[in-house]
Amino acid sequence: MRHNFLDILEGFKDKRIKSFFLVVLVACVLFAVYEFGVKQNPSVPDVVNKLVIVGHNKLTTKEIVEILGIQAGVSFENYNLKELESKLQSHLRVKMASITRKKKEQLLISITEKNAKFIFHTNGHLYEVDEDLSVISVDDIRDPSLCVITGDFKIESNLVVGANAKDITDSVSNSFELYPAIKDRISEIVKNKDGEILFYVHSPQKIKVQMGSTLDKKQIRKLYAALAFFENQNKKVRLLDLRGDDAVYH
Repeated sequence: MRHNFLDILEGFKDKRIKSFFLVVLVACVLFAVYEFGVKQNPSVPDVVNKLVIVGHNKLTTKEIVEILGIQAGVSFENYNLKELESKLQSHLRVKMASITRKKKEQLLISITEKNAKFIFHTNGHLYEVDEDLSVISVDDIRDPSLCVITGDFKIESNLVVGANAKDITDSVSNSFELYPAIKDRISEIVKNKDGEILFYVHSPQKIKVQMGSTLDKKQIRKLYAALAFFENQNKKVRLLDLRGDDAVYH
């Protein structure tokens, strides 16, 4: 009479013998999987690399690995850590980077990213820049909440240059410090070639604001008061002209 596998197991009266038999069977299966699934497959790395990355915010782990050029299965001992640091620090978003070996096959990567402060829109491109007007990204905006400054600006060696750019960013920064509530309401600032400055308000409603050729405390105070008035009175306004002594709106 034939007996299936379960019948054979049931024939073991001693539970210890049955458990031993099962352990041996599982071990054989695992060994077979390793022999034919791992050793016969050259694409499976036999060196397990581990990266511990800290400090990154805008850059993703995948991007950092791609910048470093680290290949799966290649031992970290084959890489020059100083060269890897240089690769990271050459990226526009990276301010500082350090790489240390924690274990034989474990690296600790510490990154300090540059903080974007403005978005410059010029020559058909969008540039994220930090407080020093150093370019952080080109057409790769990762902080859409930043104010956009549109105009004819020069970019040289990944830096926004010229007194024109310096003057308007200083004025805008001072304005936002005086009246922080304005910062979240402005979506774009345009500096025309004739020197005229336009503000585009997106909250509480969309309003085009003519500021004149300067951004002094008086102008910003008038803008703040006008926006507060419109919101309090629930007035619908499309255009606000602050170039004269009095505010004119339509």
